[in-house]
Amino acid sequence: MSEAGDFKYWAFISYSHEDRRWAGWLRRRMERYRLPDKLVGQPCADGPVPSRLYPVFRDRDELSSSSELGPEIERALRASRYLVVICSPYSARSKWVNEEIRYFKSLGRADRVRSFIVGGRPHAGDGDECFAPELLYVRDAGGKRSIEPMAADARSQGDGRDKALLKLIAGLLGLGYDELRRRDLQSRNRRLAGLSIFATLIAALTITLAVAAYIARGAAERSRAQAEDLIGFMLGDLHAKLEPVGRLDVLDAVGERAMRYFSAAAQDGETDATLAARARTLRQIGEIRVQQGHQKLAAQSFAAALELDRKLVQRQPRSAQALFNLGQSEYWTGYAAWLEQDYAGAQAHLLAYRDIALRLVAREPDNSDWQQEVGYAESNLGTLAEARGELDVALQRFSAAHEVSRKLAQRFPDKREYQLANSESLAWLAAVQEKRERYDEAQQLLQQQSEILSRLSNGQPEDMSLKFRLDLALLLLANLQLEHGEARAGLANAERSLQLGGQLQVRDPDNLEWRHALAHSHLLLASAAELAQQLDPAEQQAQQALTLLRRCYEHDSQQLSWRRSYLQAANRLADLQLARGKPAAARQTLETVTGVVAGLKDDNPANLGTALEHALLLRELKPGRDAPDLSTQLTRLQTLAPSRAEPLRLRLAVIDNADLTTITVPSSLQRCDLGRLRLQRFLERHRRGSLLGACSS
Repeated sequence: MSEAGDFKYWAFISYSHEDRRWAGWLRRRMERYRLPDKLVGQPCADGPVPSRLYPVFRDRDELSSSSELGPEIERALRASRYLVVICSPYSARSKWVNEEIRYFKSLGRADRVRSFIVGGRPHAGDGDECFAPELLYVRDAGGKRSIEPMAADARSQGDGRDKALLKLIAGLLGLGYDELRRRDLQSRNRRLAGLSIFATLIAALTITLAVAAYIARGAAERSRAQAEDLIGFMLGDLHAKLEPVGRLDVLDAVGERAMRYFSAAAQDGETDATLAARARTLRQIGEIRVQQGHQKLAAQSFAAALELDRKLVQRQPRSAQALFNLGQSEYWTGYAAWLEQDYAGAQAHLLAYRDIALRLVAREPDNSDWQQEVGYAESNLGTLAEARGELDVALQRFSAAHEVSRKLAQRFPDKREYQLANSESLAWLAAVQEKRERYDEAQQLLQQQSEILSRLSNGQPEDMSLKFRLDLALLLLANLQLEHGEARAGLANAERSLQLGGQLQVRDPDNLEWRHALAHSHLLLASAAELAQQLDPAEQQAQQALTLLRRCYEHDSQQLSWRRSYLQAANRLADLQLARGKPAAARQTLETVTGVVAGLKDDNPANLGTALEHALLLRELKPGRDAPDLSTQLTRLQTLAPSRAEPLRLRLAVIDNADLTTITVPSSLQRCDLGRLRLQRFLERHRRGSLLGACSS
């Protein structure tokens, strides 16, 4: 085959089984990449520039049972314009990858081999080598000579995934990379504006056609495959495109129509593939519901997916994929229970998830993805223990999770998911260390997390999900710094967080998770102003936070974290209003959120502390014998979080005019930090300013 039109495939993707996810991603992205309109039709190495590089061949089968490539693979190689080799330490050691390269070169197409680096190092010469031996030389009339592979580097320290894809496509078409990238950016900016409308319309159209194709049964198996492939695209690739730009709302109709399709398929005989697709769809719908703040609807979706995945594991007891899917449904069901602070229910599902992860590792000890699942499972159980105030257990769990994530992040520096898992494990360790009053250690951990996420976000500036992760990391770091009196560093990080939060809100004003984070940025700026003794701007920032959080609460008053945040903002604003001599405004602020307190469960120290702060502020405004007894709640908080209870106990004693000679000021209140500043301000309102004495740095 010498003419461009004689080739069936634009490219043949050669890869190791361990890199199958990369292979699937690359094939989808290559086939669905739309060349910029202004380049289509222009001359290139293989005739006019096409609108798409379609089709691309990716072999899905293992070849370990054969000593030869086989006629199907050889036919596909002969029918392919180019060979694209996914390069990693796995493919470098793969007999079949090397053999596919050798065979393709034997066709006289050595100049049409391209490399796509996803792991390892070029020319490492050891176990980390990413180039297969056949990539490093050619044979010609002069004999065997060394060459430098034409490679696009998808690693994070290289071009990054998206830039590497463009470089690969530019190389296949013989186009200049800079020109293609410039044209691509222009086309992308035009497409993003209309993506949401397009997705909504195409979701209804494609899935309706898919159902019709299935029911018509004109060509039964082909129709089913096409229908499920369409649904897979809508819930897979389109979801991946919409999540970074914050427009998951357009997938609502997709999920609903997908479920109608699977219901129709069930009437005709439910196969294992249909069950698995239904479960995946239900999990996807649940995730979208979580991000939209519909927690109870999300829990229903996850529970339905769990039931299906349990049935599949019974049908396919030896399938690792079925077991993995069951683990995902156990996790999401546990997560939904955790959001509702049903800790007993959450623990049962999260322990089941951990046990499944261990079973997967036992089956395939060298599978890094299964190892990471164990890390995720330990982190989830640590989160649960931390919420219950079991700090020693939480530290043990988070340390185990971090050890897994740290090793995998070092071993696979280009794998985004491992880098993100490592960053999250640092954040959870920091949270526990802060509660154990190891503040320096907590700050170091949070700084490490922010550095990892900054690097990832800078590499993919259009990915809004990475911006949001970085925003949350900066919120944690700034909060820790401000709470412990580091005004300059805390202010700088709070301002960075506010900037990111503003960008996110512009991209999707209806994303309540992003709005919730933006509100906390304003609360941190209020704290920074407090440290600078600037109470007027502090009050303004707290008011902005309360306004944002009120919208979240009004959208879903049952979302417990939003409920607590709303109450925290009201407490902060009322305290500042009292400090500025505005008791009527403070009373109005507190009375507005009185109904919020009832829904907070007292088995969480954050909930209990926030509710007690609200009760004490009301008591300060209206002291008297009719005030409720708070001793039981304070005793419980003392057990769960002593450092949180001590300043509240002191406030209660002052408000009730108790005998203060019996009260010893705890060491935690002797540091020059934000908590002491607020308590000192309170004491001065009650003419007890000398009680704390001089602070220690």
